[in-house]
Amino acid sequence: MFNNLSYPNGIALSPDEQYLYVTELGNNRLVKAYLREDRSVWFSFASTTFNGGWGPDGVALDTEGNLYIAQFDGHRVNVVDPQGYVIGVIDTPANGTTNVAFGPDGHTLYVTEGWTNTVYRVKVNKTGAKLWHQIK
Repeated sequence: MFNNLSYPNGIALSPDEQYLYVTELGNNRLVKAYLREDRSVWFSFASTTFNGGWGPDGVALDTEGNLYIAQFDGHRVNVVDPQGYVIGVIDTPANGTTNVAFGPDGHTLYVTEGWTNTVYRVKVNKTGAKLWHQIK
């Protein structure tokens, strides 16, 4: 599907399954791929380039298609809309933010931090998208 990525890390499928997102730590950017009906990549491009830190790491989505992206060595989680614009930032107390996931209530975002081996949680206003195994 992809080649020549520099340290791809996080991966997520949009709620409508039309787009595949891959965080690329080595180039400090988010790659967005448009998918065909057979799920092959039609084309892809860098939808968002981030500033600071080493680069984006883990990713989670809400029901509106916004992405919550851990910014490793950046003290934050970037909130990016489906068009690729950074619409918010969740500051984290430590620098090694590595991954994110929504809890079962849909409004708690869990954030892992690699340098201090800690898991944080923060309440968010949006609702986290269900994972495939949660859909009945």
